[in-house]
Amino acid sequence: MRIGIDATHIQKHGKGVSRYLKNIIPALAQRASRYQYYVFCNKREPVDFGISKPNWKFIPVSVGSAFWFQQVGLPFLFRKHRLDLVHTAYDNLACWTCIPSVIYLFEIPDYRLASGLGPAGGRWYQDWVKKFYKMNFPKTIRNSLVVAASSDFTRKDLLEKYFLPEARVQVVYAAHEPDFQPQSDP
Repeated sequence: MRIGIDATHIQKHGKGVSRYLKNIIPALAQRASRYQYYVFCNKREPVDFGISKPNWKFIPVSVGSAFWFQQVGLPFLFRKHRLDLVHTAYDNLACWTCIPSVIYLFEIPDYRLASGLGPAGGRWYQDWVKKFYKMNFPKTIRNSLVVAASSDFTRKDLLEKYFLPEARVQVVYAAHEPDFQPQSDP
């Protein structure tokens, strides 16, 4: 099986999604696996995972416009590398991709978009992208093989608002980094 991981959202000092991806990739690499992994990383935010296994390929990509890359660039790369499964922590998949996906969500994007976070308003393009994301999210989660939610609240939210089959929405808590440990010195 050829598995793609969209790691283009990793930022040097990123939180949430960045931390999740920075930790899940080395954790997967530690497990013995016969699968082939293709990790797509943003050229502007290089990360050295220290993984040098023959079944792991790290592919630096130019993201440019996040919208166009998500809708056109990534699906092209998925087909080019003949992937069987894709994992992403981004809440919008390309509308026309047919590769099975596992999506990891910290929250549903409705709240972020309603609060004005995400693509900023004001310019027609940004407003259009924001509307597109809102329209595409239900299709994204319906077409995902599995939706992994970071909490029981997010899982409940997904089930109530989007009527997904319960078996397809699983709670997968994001593991903590080794730096987050109780201190012995009071």
